[in-house]
Amino acid sequence: MVSINAEGEWVVEKEFLLLGKPINELIWTDDGEHLIACGEGDVKKCNGIKVSNTSTIGDIFGHDGNVIAAAITAKPHTLISAGEGKEMLMHPGMPFKGQGTRIDHGHTKDINRIKISPDGSKFASVSGDKLVNIYDTEKFEKQKSFQAHKMGIYDLLWIDNETIATCSADNKVKTWNVED
Repeated sequence: MVSINAEGEWVVEKEFLLLGKPINELIWTDDGEHLIACGEGDVKKCNGIKVSNTSTIGDIFGHDGNVIAAAITAKPHTLISAGEGKEMLMHPGMPFKGQGTRIDHGHTKDINRIKISPDGSKFASVSGDKLVNIYDTEKFEKQKSFQAHKMGIYDLLWIDNETIATCSADNKVKTWNVED
């Protein structure tokens, strides 16, 4: 965490070593109390701390490959993580414990991004397989899937609760109404 002092200089307030390996995704909980880092690692692919006292918030693991994408729901906090191993895992609670529960997603390539809708009722995932998947955050089940681009999708952004934007290796940004 950084701040600016009276002389206008950036000052590091806290520094955290969360994975000891490259970090691909960094997430704050909605209450701003917990920080979760996901990325590369030998056993744990995600790790989290309570920022106020730097205590860990559990062991988050279970992926076959590096974690590229993750998102966390509002309370009760549930971490959703995915990546190179092509599995998507749900880690309920806090503190997080164990391997996580697999979410059926249907992607055939790396999952590059997961984002939760502004109202928290659904989340979306995008992948190198050109698909956008929409899930509900109550049962963590896939509700919809559609091919969005001609090449792999790198990222997505929720514009509002019904609209997302995606960007792809086809050099295009597209918007989609996920309710259609």
